[in-house]
Amino acid sequence: MKKLMLIVFLVHSLVACSSSTDGIRPKEDTVVVDVKNNADYDIYMLELSWYHTEELKGSQGTMKAEDGPKLKKGESLQFELTEADLSLDGEVLFELALIDVKDDRKRILIGEKFPLNLEKGKVYSLEIRGDKQSNLVVAAINE
Repeated sequence: MKKLMLIVFLVHSLVACSSSTDGIRPKEDTVVVDVKNNADYDIYMLELSWYHTEELKGSQGTMKAEDGPKLKKGESLQFELTEADLSLDGEVLFELALIDVKDDRKRILIGEKFPLNLEKGKVYSLEIRGDKQSNLVVAAINE
């Protein structure tokens, strides 16, 4: 009986650890942007774009699964950026959008563009809040 309880405890601990974003450790030459869904809105796919002096320099999309389950409230998606994508030192202007897989992959901007002061090897935690398309916002999570 003690072995069974120990196994249940270990499995529960492993599941809890795997769903946490605290364990994200980027490589020394990358930056990770972790986006947590705290919105009451269906999110399936996200796109992160970056700009230099208002000129689009690149973008990256991510999702849980192609046309699969939506991102549940409290779940996160990560973007890993490298020097091949953009300069990882200094301020960069970003924009976050969701891609509506139910509406012909329509791109919906989430709030306004926002700056991040990047440093290699760091994780930047953001969250999406709101309950309808017109009031979705992205905000930094202070940890």
